[in-house]
Amino acid sequence: MRNRKHDPKWWLILVLLNVLLMEYPAARYFQAGDDAARVMAALVLGGVAFVLAIGDFVTVFLAFAE
Repeated sequence: MRNRKHDPKWWLILVLLNVLLMEYPAARYFQAGDDAARVMAALVLGGVAFVLAIGDFVTVFLAFAE
């Protein structure tokens, strides 16, 4: 079995990508004018967070499986 050194830049890129992808829906949520827009923005924010959580889980699993 090979002992591979994990690159810390990879994790920094993953964190920055998560922050950038969450920034737009969060901004839309805080700028929503009425209740309907706020509910829709909250659903989009939750959906993006869910997709990112799945992607992060798969990424971490693949990184440590090597």
